Amino acid sequence: MGNLLNTAITEILAKIMMLEDISSEDGEHLHTLCQTVIEEGPLVFIPLAEENKNKRYQEEVPLYVKKWSTFKELVIVLRANLQEIVDRWADGKGPLAVEFSSSEVKSLIRALFQNTERRAAALTKIK
Repeated sequence: MGNLLNTAITEILAKIMMLEDISSEDGEHLHTLCQTVIEEGPLVFIPLAEENKNKRYQEEVPLYVKKWSTFKELVIVLRANLQEIVDRWADGKGPLAVEFSSSEVKSLIRALFQNTERRAAALTKIK
């Protein structure tokens, strides 16, 4: 099941990363789709009828779904403002930098935000 979920989120990631322009409305739709996957995806790892015993299985999702952390970072970026993205990049040392290259983050910023001085400033901070 882990391979199946990983394949699905890898495909979603790839398709979103290919987008050159994401309107705010489309960004919200993508966020909703991805958030649904994050909430529902771990349910494939719940083998026990008693909910309180399933916590361990849900915590193990990243072990079996290689792109899970990357996917969760993308969901954060889809709703983040420019400063939040720069903060998560943290000079190439933050959680966003662990999951994405600088060129991928710059591409997401260009797709999500209009060409303004604030966007240009944010892009210069992503190295």
